[in-house]
Amino acid sequence: MTLLARATLVLLLAAAAPARAGQIDVKPILVELGPRGRTALLEVRNSGATPLRVQVRTASWAQDAAGVMGVEPTTQLLAFPPLLEIAPGTSRNVRVGTELAPGPAERSFRVYLEELPPPADVSAAEVRVLTRISIPVFVAPAAPVVRAVVAPPAVAAGKLTALLRNEGNARFRPSAVRLVVRGASGAPLLEKDLESWYVLAGGERRYEVALGEAVCAAARAAAVTATVTATLDTGEVKASAPIPPGACGP
Repeated sequence: MTLLARATLVLLLAAAAPARAGQIDVKPILVELGPRGRTALLEVRNSGATPLRVQVRTASWAQDAAGVMGVEPTTQLLAFPPLLEIAPGTSRNVRVGTELAPGPAERSFRVYLEELPPPADVSAAEVRVLTRISIPVFVAPAAPVVRAVVAPPAVAAGKLTALLRNEGNARFRPSAVRLVVRGASGAPLLEKDLESWYVLAGGERRYEVALGEAVCAAARAAAVTATVTATLDTGEVKASAPIPPGACGP
């Protein structure tokens, strides 16, 4: 199976699996809009034994270098109906769509499905945790390009900093990001799996790892490898750099 086929299969399987929280099941778990379709349906199912009320809202989605999401209410992505009442064991559909034409870069949004409190006549003694599900929605660019780049890691004051950049116009989500720090003999002193999450179009993700006094003193080189199947050409991007003497100092 080619890398393209593997990547396509992974995306299809991921999109087919429902998102589940509490008694709410939602599928698909990712929506892509573009020239072939500017609307899509979300199936929202009540898997519980009591009636369910769900509020639906949309937000634009940005992300900073630390991986922190920033969302703002938006009218560029619409969802209807905005309120669902779902009987136990049944489903309702939510249509999401946009009038945005394909632009130079992919646009990213979130659809939030939030469980509302039960009616006031429900026993006050009942304690119920309300759930919320967030579904990513992407509006494709006119000509999507994914290019993942790992900047050479750097060490200062005992802390290693690595940067994973998206120099393309469409998001990617690495399946793995791994740090290896080696000593003078080449043997690994530290191996660590870093958080894998979306890097949006034109964005970057910064990783900071405290090496510890013993590891830092013996370290001579560091390498960061990100496995990004969306690139479809190599499947991996990697950067390494020497760690100079004195990098562990203040």
